[in-house]
Order: sequence, then structure tokens, then C-alpha cells
Amino acid sequence: FEFIPGVVSSGSTAPLWTLLLAISYLLGLPFRLWAYALGALCLAWLGVSCMTLWRSLWPQWAHRDWLAGLVVVLTWPLIWAAASGMETLLFAALGVTVCNRYLKISKQYSVSSIQYSEKLTEYRIPNTEYAILGFLLGLLILTRPDGVVLVLLVTIGLGLLGLRRGMGQAALSLGIELGTAVLTLIPYFAFYYLASGTIWPNTLYAKQTEYA
Repeated sequence: FEFIPGVVSSGSTAPLWTLLLAISYLLGLPFRLWAYALGALCLAWLGVSCMTLWRSLWPQWAHRDWLAGLVVVLTWPLIWAAASGMETLLFAALGVTVCNRYLKISKQYSVSSIQYSEKLTEYRIPNTEYAILGFLLGLLILTRPDGVVLVLLVTIGLGLLGLRRGMGQAALSLGIELGTAVLTLIPYFAFYYLASGTIWPNTLYAKQTEYA
């Protein structure tokens, strides 16, 4: 959060990763080794999440989920990312985890799902499911602002799913999901606003200017 010692900056587009890296300095651990360890853990997390995604998408081949995990952890750009010290794999692992949570909810809504009985319409999805999804979406944006795209997609999906059981259910699910995400992001927005007068990192605006 400081590129020049003593001068607070809003330049970090990955504040969650910044905080995770800072732990090594607080504990007096070798910062490079800590960064490599975080990268390796995120790569393993991504591999396990992709195995879960495989089982959700192709349950008839669930016993081959290890193929998905193996391919992911041996893909050379991802191996490079694990040793880069950057937030790339944390963002990817969180994104796939969000997709898995969303698929879990969507299956509970679907009357054609083989996991549930024909009385699925009477099945009440716990509010904690929406809260966990919102929390993960908040962490995704804390890792990179690009996570807003997935937030929009998931929110639209939840809204359409909720409408199957009426406006009340749609409003409830969206309210919990978005409310939890916003609560997670309040410190993020507050810090950047106090540091630079905007709620997003200044590097985000710099990139937009460059692309324009």
C-alpha cells in the first residue's frame, strides 16, 4: 500500500494478495519463500476446485476427476504463475470456487437434478449458501477488480433461478448475495476513497486510459 515509504498509495489492484504477502514480513519469514508457498497452495487449490467442477459437469465420469486436477497443476503457464509472486492463481482458484458454489445452488433449484426428489420445489436452500457465495465474490474483487464481471454473471444467474420460485425468493437470494459481497468490500472501498478519492485502485483508471 506504499510504493514510496510513508506515502500511502491506492495503486494495489490486489489488496487481498498484498495482505497475504505482508504476513511474511509480520512473522519475519523469508518473503520470497512465502510467496512461492502461497503460489503453490493456490495452484493446488485450483487443481482441487477444477476436480470438483469436473464432477459437477460430468457426473458420469466423476471417477476421472483426477485428470482435470492433473492437467491444471501441470500446465506450464500456471506453474509459472505459482512462482511469479502475483495474485493470478488466487484469482483463478477463487473464480472456479465461485462457479462450484453457484452450480451447487443451481442444482438445488433444478427439478431435473438426480440429486433431489420430485418434491424439490418444497426444498428450501439455506440462506448461508447465498452468504458464502457473496463472501467469495467479495474476496474475488479484493483479489482483482476484474472479478466484477463474474459477480454480474452470478447475480443474473441467481436472479433467474430465484424467479422459478417467485419474486420473493429472487429478492431474498440476491439481497443476501449482494449484501454479503458489499459488506466484505466496505473496507476496500473506504481505504481507496480515503487514499485517492475514488473507490477503485488508481491503477484501474490508468489501465482504462491506456486502453482508450
